[in-house]
Amino acid sequence: MTGVPYIDTDEAIVQATGSSVYDLFLQRGEHAFRKLENRILRSTIIRNETPIVSTGGGMPCHSDNMALMLETGLVVYLRAPIASLADRLRGEGNSRPLLVNRGTMSLEDRIRELLDAREEYYAKAHVTIDTDRHFPEEIVAMLASSVHR
Repeated sequence: MTGVPYIDTDEAIVQATGSSVYDLFLQRGEHAFRKLENRILRSTIIRNETPIVSTGGGMPCHSDNMALMLETGLVVYLRAPIASLADRLRGEGNSRPLLVNRGTMSLEDRIRELLDAREEYYAKAHVTIDTDRHFPEEIVAMLASSVHR
């Protein structure tokens, strides 16, 4: 959409391992997955080829990832209401390991639980953009204006 090269860290992990994020969680566990995330983030920063890095929601909350991101780039938190996130995530089936095994908890309650635990990290972002009721093109424009400040 922006024409600017980007990397999605989850996609990079899948490409590097040949396994889906879900399968990595099942086979190796969350700790091993988080180590892979950190390795991908560090290698992306070292190569300095990709101006936009899209991370999974848990990445800023583990290792020294948020500190690395804050030191080396502009960190943007794209905030969305829980209902909007749940609507988007319902379409992804079982691809999100932290959302699949939630017992009797509703998807909305699990998302709320994760967001509550992650908020202290997300609050450190340089810029927060509320995405509710905005088209992707509007969000890109808001992001571009944040970058050029």
